[in-house]
Amino acid sequence: MPTPKQASRGVMARGDYVSSVPTTSPGLLPKPPPSTDHEVRFPPVPNAIDYLRSVSNDLRCDPPSPRKLKYVVLHLHAAAEVLLKARLAQVHWTQVFRDPGAASREHYESGNFESCTLTKTLERLQKIAGVTVDARAAKSLTILAAWRNKLLHHGLHPISTREIETRVGQVLDFLIDFIRAELLPAVPEREVDFANCKLRLTSYMALQVPVCRATRLARLQGELALVTDRTLACPVCGEWALVTGDGDRPLACRFCHARWSRPTTALVSWMKVNWGSANQRPLATCPQCGTNDALLDVGVLLADAPSLSRSLCGSCGITRNRTVCDGCGVWYTSARARFVLFGDQCAACRPADHARS
Repeated sequence: MPTPKQASRGVMARGDYVSSVPTTSPGLLPKPPPSTDHEVRFPPVPNAIDYLRSVSNDLRCDPPSPRKLKYVVLHLHAAAEVLLKARLAQVHWTQVFRDPGAASREHYESGNFESCTLTKTLERLQKIAGVTVDARAAKSLTILAAWRNKLLHHGLHPISTREIETRVGQVLDFLIDFIRAELLPAVPEREVDFANCKLRLTSYMALQVPVCRATRLARLQGELALVTDRTLACPVCGEWALVTGDGDRPLACRFCHARWSRPTTALVSWMKVNWGSANQRPLATCPQCGTNDALLDVGVLLADAPSLSRSLCGSCGITRNRTVCDGCGVWYTSARARFVLFGDQCAACRPADHARS
């Protein structure tokens, strides 16, 4: 007959449930941990941030399991609904009620009311607040809402992983732009400092999700293809999406929305990331547009030819091919294709017969 210890091992080997009651002291239960009483508080914007973080974390798995995708659908729908209603509340708090005419301030403050659906929220944002929601994002949000309802009230019939990831990527792409355009300029009262910091960080986390990154780059491909000759790799996200040449004013990465007050500060950031320091080469006044501290006259790499060194004015976007002479180490305006047999050489170092060509 097996001893109690042997029996326990056999039960555990079969995978049956075994309680965690210690065997060393039969009949004695472990003492419960000391009770703690913490306040659980999730105002709208922090609540949405928490949902988005959950979505980002679940999508980092490659590939995400069906269970993780289930919670991605539920949590992304919740994040979208809360963020959209936070913007709608800026129009007027009664608009988040299912029936604005029966709205009560007391019920609104306590959160004890029936709010409008996600579909109705989108409709009110477009008609009342003038918020633009493109057709693709609206369709994906509607499909996401249908999936969420099935999961909550019945169950989800087979849907391909690719279809779920496609819709999720489109909704995340929309929310990243929506947060920047509609929520960061004005968020509710005491949440302002928290939201400005946390919303930016959460948006950046979402951009690290492969399906979101791929969706966003595909959408931006057309507009970025027109300006590759003045587009830098963003010092923050690393994507070729920091477009210069729009004047001496604030500019932002079109992928991650990182912002700089003017082209000078963007070029300084670029030098720090790519060269390790901004002191190796001073910024100069552009001879084309006359903007002070806007011209980096050497070593700039742009999207249309990432291996070709050039000068760049961050203000007007003018460029010239610039490279280091293999002979004397001086930067000069390059005509690389004509002198490829001799490497990168300035006129002083180049053989005389080729220097005349």
